[in-house]
Amino acid sequence: MIPRSTARSRWLVVVTLLHLLDGGAWCKRVRGNDPADETVLIVVSYDAFRTEYLRRGSASYMAELGHNGTWAEYLRNVFPTKTFPNHHSIATGVFPNQHGVMANGLYDHGRGKINYSYELFHFNEELVPIW
Repeated sequence: MIPRSTARSRWLVVVTLLHLLDGGAWCKRVRGNDPADETVLIVVSYDAFRTEYLRRGSASYMAELGHNGTWAEYLRNVFPTKTFPNHHSIATGVFPNQHGVMANGLYDHGRGKINYSYELFHFNEELVPIW
């Protein structure tokens, strides 16, 4: 089980970056004729980033983001509390029972097996992220 402070830290980072980088685009959509007019949202997630790192001063760049932006005192992750299900919930806005990602693994149809996260940390041209 992931400590509550770790789960809070992950969501703190995501919410802070969403707010800082989107300029409010999540609540309004910019419409124009040129695709270049569209607002771009970049989401960065730090896995296992603990709030203690901010308190100790170990991540001054993150403290700066929090100081100049918005952050939440507390957020709740989804169950199961694993990286892939939570990232897919962030990307889709639905719970794991709806998007179907329940663990840190991806099914490889070509090989007929599940690849777990530790096997995916190498470059793979065939792996296309949903976002």
